[in-house]
Amino acid sequence: MKVLLIVVAGAEALAPPPPGPGRGDDSRKRPLSPMVWAGPVTLGTTTTLVIVDRRREKRDERGAAGFELGQDFSGRWKLAKSVNFDEYLESLNVSSTHRKFATRATVEHRIRRWPDGDNTKYEVCVVNRLGKKCELFTVGARPIESSDARGDPITKRTEWEGPDKKVLVTSVNSTAGALVDRRILTSEDEMVMELISPTRVRAFRIFSRVQEEKEPAAGKQLTAFVRHRRWWRGTPSPLVEAGYYHQ
Repeated sequence: MKVLLIVVAGAEALAPPPPGPGRGDDSRKRPLSPMVWAGPVTLGTTTTLVIVDRRREKRDERGAAGFELGQDFSGRWKLAKSVNFDEYLESLNVSSTHRKFATRATVEHRIRRWPDGDNTKYEVCVVNRLGKKCELFTVGARPIESSDARGDPITKRTEWEGPDKKVLVTSVNSTAGALVDRRILTSEDEMVMELISPTRVRAFRIFSRVQEEKEPAAGKQLTAFVRHRRWWRGTPSPLVEAGYYHQ
């Protein structure tokens, strides 16, 4: 039995190779594009064609080679400890009732990072008792519009502090004044956020990395759907539904 597993990101990569004599066994390995490779894999008595899309990996390599992405804060982070947070909130005129809830609330940050041209893009999702709020921003780009915990409008701009790109600094313009948030990795499993109020009161929020269970190797390496076997027989298929290679 032959099964065709296709893992591609676009149908433009699916044009079959031109016919030619003398291919021999090499004809079974078909380069669909510079970043898509196809070849047969035998599993017992079953021959499977595996097409792996490496374009996402190549994109990441181009970003790493062309410019420095900076510190990687990616991962899930759970709040472990706060220092001087109540005093920080008091300097922002937060009521004692709201300060009490805020200082006791559990908080988790879920962060993703990827290259965006010659810049670094981040998605930061904050999960707490109020729900989940995600913000997407490019480091060094124009400010984004958002809102604070009370629903008041704010603007944020995030950039690197210094040429080594180890600290992410977010400047916040709010109704309470100008605030600064600094995000730092003190170790592989600890992230610290320094919060600075308009009156220069500082607080520290210390997060610990959440260790996630590793995905089985088979599921991590390849996600695919069986479609359009007639294309492998030499007839191009106009439609291809496919999965994608993912980290």
